[in-house]
Amino acid sequence: MWRLILSFCRGILLAGVLLNAVSVYIFHDVDKELIGKWNIAFRDLLGELFLFGLFVVLGTAMLTQLGRLLAKLRPAVPSPKLGFFVGICVILAQYPVEYLIRKISLTRYGFGLDLYIILSMVIPSVVFIVACRRQKRSVALAPDSSPI
Repeated sequence: MWRLILSFCRGILLAGVLLNAVSVYIFHDVDKELIGKWNIAFRDLLGELFLFGLFVVLGTAMLTQLGRLLAKLRPAVPSPKLGFFVGICVILAQYPVEYLIRKISLTRYGFGLDLYIILSMVIPSVVFIVACRRQKRSVALAPDSSPI
């Protein structure tokens, strides 16, 4: 299970660093007071990324463990590749969602980001639990391959 969660963390951090670099250095999507101070803006975004990643990874790990225990899926663990891919998807969805929230309604910006953080913990947990369930089911349905 830890390999899955660490892979999820790697996916978040790798995609986040690349996306932050693109957003700062190519799109220049920074606060007005940081225009022209690209390295400071990038450093600040990296700090936010690490806090976001830590919070999401720990929340996802706790929810996934809780879900696995409640569903009695203890021995089944999905591939770490799934965790890496889901981590990348969480970050790739973050930038457009945050951009849309900023453009649509500045008054509900905090609520939108809080909702995204909660969803970015719940959805990966559900994906991991479903993958555990499918893996356990496929192992149970596989024919016995022991020699006679």
